[in-house]
Formats: sequence, structure tokens, C-alpha cells
Amino acid sequence: MEDFKEIYRNRFLDRFENNFETYQAYFEYEKKINEKSLKNLSTLNSVIIQNLENLILENYISSIVITSHLLEKFCKLVIVVDNMLGSFLTDEDYNEKINNAYHFDDKVLENTIAKMKSLKLITDGETKVLDKLRKEMRNPFGHSETLKITKKYPSQIEAYHANILDPTKLTKVNLNTKSTFLKSEQIELEAKRKASSYFKQLMSIIVNVDNNLSKKAAYKINK
Repeated sequence: MEDFKEIYRNRFLDRFENNFETYQAYFEYEKKINEKSLKNLSTLNSVIIQNLENLILENYISSIVITSHLLEKFCKLVIVVDNMLGSFLTDEDYNEKINNAYHFDDKVLENTIAKMKSLKLITDGETKVLDKLRKEMRNPFGHSETLKITKKYPSQIEAYHANILDPTKLTKVNLNTKSTFLKSEQIELEAKRKASSYFKQLMSIIVNVDNNLSKKAAYKINK
């Protein structure tokens, strides 16, 4: 049992040493106050940290699932925060405002993205990026749509079948890549290829929107 435990300990440590520097800057968003620190959307930090841990440990499918949760939470949180700009806990109508601010909580992602655009918090380009992430990452991985995730792979590959009684006798076969063990491997490869980019693209937009909310809040205060 100890040997088994040591194998995993070493694996985790190796991945930490190999990957931490790649994502170190994102940890600093939370710890250091700078232009990329989240001010209005800081409640996203706990999910962001969980995702970074998955990326560092090379848990790519887990990372994609958490990034998709982050995407949904980000879009809905932005709408709530925008509704509450200029409000304070001591305001007489605070409770009424915060209760009404969650009116997009049960809306689908496509609608929450469109709402952010209508609030002028994301650009046309960012809208297209978020919609692409929704269609190509969040939906297929979230719903485990195997064929959609692996659509770029060939339908057949050449392989060889060996007889255990005569290992030197090989039979060439055309192997259907819908075989479950192949599809599982293809999904792992796609997750490894896309998980980091998915997270980084979303983080870039989150930081931009957070800054836009600060500008909007300052305008309301000075109005």
C-alpha cells in the first residue's frame, strides 16, 4: 500500500514541478493587486484555483468540466453584479435589488452571453469566442458527445491482430475507430490538446469584463 501511495505522490510532485510555472501568473491574479486582479468578480477565484490545480496535475477532462462551470458562473455572475452596481448593503432597497438581480439564473448559456453583449460588457469578437467555446467545448464535453469531440479522427485505422498461441502470425485488419477503447483514448487526446487553451481564452475575457464593470461602476458614481 505504501508503494502504491508513493507512486502517486511522485507522479503528483513531478507534474507540479513540470507545470506550475506555466500557470503561476494566474495564481498571482488572486494574491497580488494588479490590472488583472478580479475586483468585481472575485468570487470566481475559488473555481479558478480548482481549475489550475487540475491543469497542473494534467487532469484535462476535469479541467474542461470546471472551465465550463466557470463559463456558466461567470456569465450569470456578471449579470447580477451589473444589476447591483452602485448599490450598498445599507441601502433600503438592497434586498429587493439583490433578489431581482438573479433573473437570468435559470437561463441557458446562449442567452446569458447575449445579455452580456446587450449590456456592452463584451465586444462582438468576445461574443463570438464565448459562443464558439460554448459550442465546441462546453456542450460536447459536458454532454459527453463522443462523436462530436472526435469528429476529426478517421473512421478506420489499419491494425494487426495477433494470435496468443502464435504471436508471429499477424493478421492485418481495418479497425473501426468507434471501438470504445479507441474513442476513450481520442477523447483524452482532445482534452489534453484543448484544456489549457479553453481556460486561457475564458480568463482573458473574464479579466476584460471585470475591468469594464469597474469603469461602469465609476461612471455611475460620478454621474
